[in-house]
Amino acid sequence: MGYVTSGYATRPNKRAKKVLRKVYYERVNKAVKVSRTALERHPGRNEERHMKLVDLPQDVLERIFVFSGRNNALPILNRRFHRCLKPTRFLINCFLRSNYISDVNGAIHDLPDSPCSSWIVLAESVFRNRTFLQYLEANPSILDSVDEVTNVESLAQAQQQRLEEFSQGQLQDPRTPLTPFDLDPQTGKPLRDYPPAIYDWPAIFFRNDITVVPPVYNELLLCLHSFYAVQHPSLVAESAMQWFFKQNEERVPHLDINHLFYAVNFILHISVQEMRSFTDPHPLIQFVTHIYVTITPWLSRLLLCEKLEAADLISARKAKIVKKFIRKFYRDCPETLSHDDLWLLLNKVKDRRLLETVTEYGGKPSFNVVK
Repeated sequence: MGYVTSGYATRPNKRAKKVLRKVYYERVNKAVKVSRTALERHPGRNEERHMKLVDLPQDVLERIFVFSGRNNALPILNRRFHRCLKPTRFLINCFLRSNYISDVNGAIHDLPDSPCSSWIVLAESVFRNRTFLQYLEANPSILDSVDEVTNVESLAQAQQQRLEEFSQGQLQDPRTPLTPFDLDPQTGKPLRDYPPAIYDWPAIFFRNDITVVPPVYNELLLCLHSFYAVQHPSLVAESAMQWFFKQNEERVPHLDINHLFYAVNFILHISVQEMRSFTDPHPLIQFVTHIYVTITPWLSRLLLCEKLEAADLISARKAKIVKKFIRKFYRDCPETLSHDDLWLLLNKVKDRRLLETVTEYGGKPSFNVVK
């Protein structure tokens, strides 16, 4: 064995030039002058680190998040904030009561000898967030203490404006709403439509308990019915039917045609109109289209006819369902059942039982359809 010299081959090479003088590389420790400042700032130096926001405990972070206002982005800053600020029931409840629910007469209470009563306001923007909407739908008792639901961006500004009106004598009754709305003179229901976020979630109209008698409808929408009413029930019913027949089978496997009937009935109940029936044929047209024309893979499950194999029995089942729909939502409306668009669809379907069902309740084609 021998020693290996850095930079030189260990085996002799005949073609290589002979090396007369070898250079040996040795490690020489040279004294390096290091300033005292560099030693103090050395990253490996064990010194006490200042506490940062991310080092705070979870309960403190939650309080900071709640008092930071509606549009703070703390949960998406880093992984720790995202983990600590997950939307738990407790955190959602605290955030709602601090940023969306307020007593607009709170500043008046601070005045000496103030006899002013409270006026609790819920900001309408709370419905834009699906998480808050789902929480309110699961906990509708929060609205028991709410006196008004209105579109107010800053509750603090509303309190200040309320205080100025009270000080100037413009506010005679402290329980006056911030934004009064009109009522229908015939039905006494609000002439104010539900927030768009409600209609963007059609499943909310199906979240009813129909296993009990009488059925228990969605309590959140019933509570909001004091401030809102469905202004266009036909359009909302069509949207609900579209969602029902085009839903994902794995997502909502427990729904059937009975849930649709209760949902449509509920939409009519919270609508601005007094009668529980439609005045235009479009909901019926869409209902017949989904049952007879549109292809829905799980239609037999929705119509509760999975055990029926004969085509004649399935056709009879469909006609029976349409008959029930007409009886519940188109009673005493023969002129609606005679609409040309409806009869054009019936001629396209060409189902004898369906024609008999419509004519039984007074529907008849016009000359434009017959020719």
